[in-house]
Amino acid sequence: MYNCKRLLPLLLILFFISSISVKVKIYPNPTNNIIHVQGLSDIENNIVELYDVQGNLMLSKEMLGSGMIDLAEFANGIYVIKVGGVFQRIAKM
Repeated sequence: MYNCKRLLPLLLILFFISSISVKVKIYPNPTNNIIHVQGLSDIENNIVELYDVQGNLMLSKEMLGSGMIDLAEFANGIYVIKVGGVFQRIAKM
């Protein structure tokens, strides 16, 4: 069973942040293994973070401009990817 106290802040962030318009593109969704991230700044380092549904940080990676994240080592399920202050839900099949 999921810990509701840990999930609530993550869910609230997803609902409120989803309304922000951002140039960053994260695709494909759903994915089998590889996620592409485009539209990041070429000048500053961007930290891309991947969280599981319980809010545990699974991966943190610096990217410039664009990049890929390989989810092959992770179990199928729902993840949340954070780029800057923007969160997006990703499904791995």
